[in-house]
Amino acid sequence: MRNSYVIAYRELVLILQLGDGDTLGLYPPNPIDKDDIPKARVRKLLIADERNFGGATMSLCNLKNSSEIQHSILIGKDIPMLITISTDGIFNSYDDRVPKEENGFYKIPTIMKRHLLANDLDTTKVMEILEKQLKDITINGSGDDVTLGVLFNETEMRLNVPKEETLVAIQDVNLGRNMSTQFHSVKELMEDLDADD
Repeated sequence: MRNSYVIAYRELVLILQLGDGDTLGLYPPNPIDKDDIPKARVRKLLIADERNFGGATMSLCNLKNSSEIQHSILIGKDIPMLITISTDGIFNSYDDRVPKEENGFYKIPTIMKRHLLANDLDTTKVMEILEKQLKDITINGSGDDVTLGVLFNETEMRLNVPKEETLVAIQDVNLGRNMSTQFHSVKELMEDLDADD
């Protein structure tokens, strides 16, 4: 049995977990990424407890386990724009030998963000869409129960949506397209700015 709780209050998030499952955070793209289009960053917010394996997990059914609760405290800029909390049935539906960048499990927070923004942050609509997707994940994966919880910061979600023209400009710069001139140093740029036209 798994018990997870995420408590958020202003600039503080407390994550508590006993048992297995995963808690992921979605952070805004790093502005200095050299990808074609900067991608949001996903990271685990709790390290897996190695004592939970093969279906055996710590449980609140045993009062002695209350001291085994894992926790994480996030403050200010450490708080992601979106947090997903999921049962191990979701993680176990993906191949953990695949690199993190390619593993579908680590794409779930980004997919959630996309669904939320496409539906104007209407969680009811998004949960209707996800219900079928979660069933497909377990049918084609672990066969285990799958539960997904989501917590997001509405302001951060809306702030981190680049306009289409911004995405195109970033892609053009990274690929060296549609640029009038390229500069290889600040000195070259300054000389061009100071030059008489």
